[in-house]
Amino acid sequence: MSIAANLNNGLGWRDLFSSFLFAKEPPPLDAVPEIMVRPNYLVDIHTHVSMKMNIWGKKFWNQHTPVPGDGLLSMLGVQVNFHRLRCGNVGVMIVPHDIPVGEMRRKFGGLSWVIRLLNRWFDKMEHEDFSNFIQINKILNLFEEQIYITNRKIGSETFVIARSYKELLDARAKGQIVFIHAIEGSHALGRNLPTQPIYLQGWRKKNPQGAKRSLNKFLPAENTHSQYIDNLISLKYRGVCMLTLAYLFPNEISDCVEGIAEFPKVNSFHYEWRYDPEATEMNRGLTNLGKVVVRKMLEIGMIIDLIHTTDAARRQVYELHDQWMSAHPNDWRPLTFSHGGSRSLHEKYIKKTGVSKYSHHKYYGASKEDILAVERSGGVIGIIMENWWLTGVDPRLPEYEGWEMTGIDCVIETIFDINEQTEKKDFSCISIGTDFDGFTDTPPDLYLYEQWGNLLDKLKRRLTEKQIDLIFRDNALRMLELGWKTM
Repeated sequence: MSIAANLNNGLGWRDLFSSFLFAKEPPPLDAVPEIMVRPNYLVDIHTHVSMKMNIWGKKFWNQHTPVPGDGLLSMLGVQVNFHRLRCGNVGVMIVPHDIPVGEMRRKFGGLSWVIRLLNRWFDKMEHEDFSNFIQINKILNLFEEQIYITNRKIGSETFVIARSYKELLDARAKGQIVFIHAIEGSHALGRNLPTQPIYLQGWRKKNPQGAKRSLNKFLPAENTHSQYIDNLISLKYRGVCMLTLAYLFPNEISDCVEGIAEFPKVNSFHYEWRYDPEATEMNRGLTNLGKVVVRKMLEIGMIIDLIHTTDAARRQVYELHDQWMSAHPNDWRPLTFSHGGSRSLHEKYIKKTGVSKYSHHKYYGASKEDILAVERSGGVIGIIMENWWLTGVDPRLPEYEGWEMTGIDCVIETIFDINEQTEKKDFSCISIGTDFDGFTDTPPDLYLYEQWGNLLDKLKRRLTEKQIDLIFRDNALRMLELGWKTM
């Protein structure tokens, strides 16, 4: 039977019930992968393969019709599935699973009511309590199930979910396409969890006199957040390699910068919050819990993703990272910005266009201080496929009328801008984090993996083959090798 027939073979309920009653052990899968990956394949360090599975019920094995942009058709389409990956341009993908943030219910203008109504039926938003952790595990389960079913449908072990760097290497040696779990947004660890073990809370109530002093003597600071840490370690054991501390709204770990581009923010979501880099209340950085979580991530070898965080939070992470490296000089812990751009390029286009109205969006990108810190750590800056976050220019906004730019040119300009700010200037801390299927405004010339050949052709005019390999693959693999530790 052909692959297409296998994938579209619908069964009626009688057939399904009969197959349940007379179930047999499934046939073994072919060891030769169905998709042949090219030698100069891409490692994408941020692509939302599971997001539309969770929100819309999309199936990884089905055919979908993706379109560029961030309109309704784009939101409903799927950029990353079995059919899109048949081009063979991608070999490894880090998949950030996320729960839609509950604050959307209250902050997205009229859309808030639609979100609330849909959530009553489909329960997709975070619960904003301890069960966030249950929700994120359900999303991981859903993704793993769909990858298993896809392999069964095509009859070969084409896709693998690696839970260690060794498993990644073993799978790539067999020619398989590798997925790696990650989490975007630390709200997935849970919210409003007890700040100390429940049995100690009960003991304190029975012993109010002097209890605080005696407990603090025996209770290390990290244990006061033990449930969050237990959840973090549990995700680590599931194979999660990376955690994004912040997300679209402040959480119990960190504050955040702008995370929604200006045009959809104003026209689609009617979201009025504005990041102010001078406001003290928006720039406190990590909470006490956040510092505990960062220390534990450094200890267990889970990569810290700094995208969405404020400068205050980033500097606190650098300080904690320096403390770790001073104590463990031979045990590297790379840091990353998994899907962003360069702040200096935003500033360059502010001068070019003369538009400073949206300059508060530039803080999403990596500053020179960030780039140097990431370079020293052995990490990477993943370049996003969205012109707004690379340049701060969107011709749909009246101030930028006539400023049409191709996605490929923006990516190349970002590559060189970041490299110029590094110490080594050898392209060793640049990678790709597409943010495909992340509800972003992907450019028409770079919204599918099939189009990577066009980017490659343009890069060949300015870079050596070795430099291109670093950006497309080797830098990301080095970060995973150094930072993704086995417990």
